[in-house]
Amino acid sequence: MNDWQEAEQRAERAHELYESGRWEDALRELREAIRVNPYHGEWHFNLALTLEQMNRYAEAVDAYEQALNCDGEDPELLNLLGINLCRVNRPTESLRYFNRAARLDPQSEASYANRIAAYAQLGQHDQAELMFYRTMQINEHSAKAYYNIAMSLMERGQYRRAAWCWRHALELDPADDQVRARLGEAYWACGQLDRAYTSYIEQLRHQPGDMEALLDLGNLLIEMERPAEAAEKFRRVVELDPDNAQAYFYLGELAWRTGHQVAARRAFEQSTRLDPKRVEAHLKLAQLDLAQKKLAEARSRLRIADRLQRRAPDPILTEHLAQLLMEARLYDQAALAYRRLTHLRPVDPRLAHLLAVALLQGGKLEPGERQARLAVRLNPAYTVAMGNLVVANMRLGRFRRARAWLRRARKIDPRDPRLVKLARELRWVRLGQRLKQLFAS
Repeated sequence: MNDWQEAEQRAERAHELYESGRWEDALRELREAIRVNPYHGEWHFNLALTLEQMNRYAEAVDAYEQALNCDGEDPELLNLLGINLCRVNRPTESLRYFNRAARLDPQSEASYANRIAAYAQLGQHDQAELMFYRTMQINEHSAKAYYNIAMSLMERGQYRRAAWCWRHALELDPADDQVRARLGEAYWACGQLDRAYTSYIEQLRHQPGDMEALLDLGNLLIEMERPAEAAEKFRRVVELDPDNAQAYFYLGELAWRTGHQVAARRAFEQSTRLDPKRVEAHLKLAQLDLAQKKLAEARSRLRIADRLQRRAPDPILTEHLAQLLMEARLYDQAALAYRRLTHLRPVDPRLAHLLAVALLQGGKLEPGERQARLAVRLNPAYTVAMGNLVVANMRLGRFRRARAWLRRARKIDPRDPRLVKLARELRWVRLGQRLKQLFAS
């Protein structure tokens, strides 16, 4: 048997392995076949399908591109390539392939329905709706079109309309293995927790190994105040995938909420071992360290989290990080974190105020005072920021300015106990200053 015949046999064996769900073995056989004959487009196509099943979408994109180079333009191939580009967050590139598919087969709904998802991912929801109506002109019973426009509606916060679209998609295609979980997500967003629970249970009845649905259901059960059932769902994910860092993180969250700090620490530590880049797990461990007065350990954790967060910024995690840095008295790092947030939301008076506090606590009086003034410009009734201006100007020896800010704040809220205390403190500081001048003379 020569190499070419052996390659053909490997490709056939790969097909059998794929059908039986042995994707790693199928992958190995296909790679060996392609090594011998890299110009066989169908093998690259099958390789891409196998990689999709393994959720290795970036590699699937490469394999589909190789198939395209070998076999030329094909609408199905172009659509599949576009779908996988969306999965790896490259929607702009995906549109080029969907457009090419539409030119080859203008009467096919697929390229229009797929463009709904790409435009939704880009935040171009008007274009997503336009593609939806174009799909309806070709096939008003397109389950994929209803599924994808529901994703766009969810992004816009139109949860009830999204739920309706997913229900209709399910009626059109009851075999869809994801729509029930999406329906659960929409009901949850609407506050219909019992209906969300039912949808997730239905999803798991059809797809018992759907770990994402298990994780979502666990978090839903926490919200429904059913912690024992939630823990069971998270443990089920760990049974299916012992290396699932997310499941351990949620087990830690659950243990934290129920007051089991030792169990929470174990779960969070396991989550960071499995995924060292998981910022929220490092933050939770730092929070535990701070609660247990382990300042050095907390600071070490926070420095790790800070480095990770700068590489992949997330506003919610950055704010949590900044708060914990303040608790750990790492004021300079906290100020840098708050400054990153103010770049994202420059007209948010609360963030300007928090940055001012970090600067003032770190002894940066002049920058802190300027930042506090910015907070008041953004919100002229922000008495908390005015109180910080009183403190900053007192420390800088600017007593007239301190009194002016105090008067302005007390006009807005004369009964604020913090302002009353600041007035008393300002009087004593000013008296001490006068006595000092008197004795100096």
